[in-house]
Order: sequence, then C-alpha cells, then structure tokens
Amino acid sequence: MPNAFKEHAEFIQREVIDNPEISAAAIQTDKLSLAYHYVGVANKATVVWIHGTPGGWSDIGRLLVDKDFLQDIKLVSIDRPGWGASQPLNSSEVYPSFDQQSYFISPLLVQLKAQHPDVPLLLAGHSWGGSLAPFIAADNPEIVDGVLVLAGGLSAKLTKPRWYNKLARFWPIKALIGDDFRQSNIEMYALSANLNDLDSRWQELADMPMVVVQGGKDPLVNPANADYIESILKNLSAQTVAEQAVWHKVLRKPDYGHLLQIKHTDLIAGCVFSLVEKNTPDNNEPNNVGLNKTVFHTPQLDKSDCS
Repeated sequence: MPNAFKEHAEFIQREVIDNPEISAAAIQTDKLSLAYHYVGVANKATVVWIHGTPGGWSDIGRLLVDKDFLQDIKLVSIDRPGWGASQPLNSSEVYPSFDQQSYFISPLLVQLKAQHPDVPLLLAGHSWGGSLAPFIAADNPEIVDGVLVLAGGLSAKLTKPRWYNKLARFWPIKALIGDDFRQSNIEMYALSANLNDLDSRWQELADMPMVVVQGGKDPLVNPANADYIESILKNLSAQTVAEQAVWHKVLRKPDYGHLLQIKHTDLIAGCVFSLVEKNTPDNNEPNNVGLNKTVFHTPQLDKSDCS
C-alpha cells in the first residue's frame, strides 16, 4: 500500500496538478468557498467526484487525464468542505456532518445541472465520500440522476472508529499526526451518527439508479457493508411495481482492497457508463422509460465489470 500511495502521488504531481487542460473554479456560499476542478466534455454525463478523508480533488488521479473517458464525460472533482481550498471564509470550522457537507456542495450541483440539463448528473464517492454521496442525492432528487459508491461504509453498526482513531484523540498522538489527520479523525468519529441519519432516508432513493462497489480485502471498510446495502436496495425494489423498478447494483470484488480510486479507475469508468446507460431512454420501450425497465441486479462474485 505505501508504494501505491507513492506512485499515485508522483503521478498526480507529474500529470495532474499543473495540467493546462484541467480548470479550477469555486462557488461561493454564505460561509465557504467550495473549490473544484473540472475537465472533459459533457456529451453523455456530468460526474461529480467526492473524495474521502483525508483527501482532495486530485485523488481520482488517472481519470482526470483519461482521454477516452473525458471525451464523453465532464468530470468535476471537488475539495470537500474543510479540505484543500474549500475553507470557511471567516473561521477554522470543521464540517463533519453530512448535513453540513451537503449544504455546501448542493449549490454546485444546481449550477452543473443548469449548465448541462440534457445529460445525467452523477455522484461518485470514495470511502467517506462514498458514504456521503447517497445523502447528498437524497437532498437533491430532482438534480442527481445516479450514485456510485466506492468502498464506502453504509452501515452505522459496521462503521465505527477503529483503535487508531481512538488513540489519535489523545495527546501526544493528537499533536503528532498533523492537521489533516486530526480533521480526518473528527470526520471518522462523526461517521456512525451520519449513517444513522442516512439510514432513515433510503426510501427517498428508491427511484435513484445506484452502484455500490466493495472490495473483499478492504482493511478500512467492512466488506459486510455490501450485504447491508444489498438488503436495503432489494427492499426498495420490492416496494415498486415492475414498470417502475430502478436499476440498483452491488458489485463485490473479493480480491480488491480500499484504494479503488488508485488501482481500479477502469472499473470506476465502467460503472459510470453503466449509470449513463440506465439513464438513457430506450426508444423501443413504451413511454421512453428505459431506465425504469431494469431491475435490481447482484452480479456473480467473479464478475469483473459493471455492465
């Protein structure tokens, strides 16, 4: 894992940070300037990338320079509130709640949907950002058209602070770990309560196409989260009539770890295009409701793509 981080950091520095094709921008709210970078063409979709903790906009790395992906997809990668350049205007406040994060991110989604109203707007989140993405979607059901959760804890019971999070709360460890890890620790302690809030909102996402990807060798997110969300999504599908069934997918990758955004960007791209496909009306179907003619699907454990 250390080598993967090192190679990823070197790639970002070499290919991403000063890349002239990647533009920087920000959207102002009453308390915070939300910074983001964007690249690509919204021929088929706009995708908003939501990083984990700690993290920043460049975490998605290779997708930011993947020309095949970007010829059809506008990729917008944010610094989440409190991270990178997305800092409070007049304080050093931390924003560990999903409510706060959604409050500051949602205006950007409104702006992007207004810019590209004829293509799906998708949220893709990794780790803490993957946990957050469905909550933001529930806050914006008329704007968000699909969600991709990558190695994100979704069960409050399965997502608790670990021994190192507990240790990091105390001096001298707290003083030694640095500002980013102190802030990350605050978010990790808030995650279980945030997921309790999300648990009451899954019904609001019954009509939202969604893909959840979970690695079986993830040391940070319990793989049993896949079982939890599968039961939630199956229950949602069971409550809809056949003509309104929405495409949900849980993809288990037994040999994958946590760093999907570093090691498996091809899979991420495939899942994005699958969500695009499920948002594309099928002209052979009555009333052009192609995405509503699909049903819940759980692939075989050895299935390697997101189709």
